[in-house]
Amino acid sequence: MFIAAISLLLVFKNALNQRTLPGLSLIARYSLPIYGFHALFIHYLRTHHYDNMSRPWFDLPWVFGVTLGGSLLLAMALKRVDKRHFVS
Repeated sequence: MFIAAISLLLVFKNALNQRTLPGLSLIARYSLPIYGFHALFIHYLRTHHYDNMSRPWFDLPWVFGVTLGGSLLLAMALKRVDKRHFVS
């Protein structure tokens, strides 16, 4: 898994060397809070059975999208609330 992740990183880094994607820079700006919140979303989705483990091709994008969207929204809210940057 580690080798696959590094390979994908190198492919995308070399392919997108000159331009930056606007969505990617937004995610990069909030990467630490997204990392902090993502486990809460995945745990909630799995324990409340909002997943579909019998169809992984549907389940993986669904869980990824909900987790990324929810974590990003919480990260943006945390940035507004935390004016003195104690947490963010």
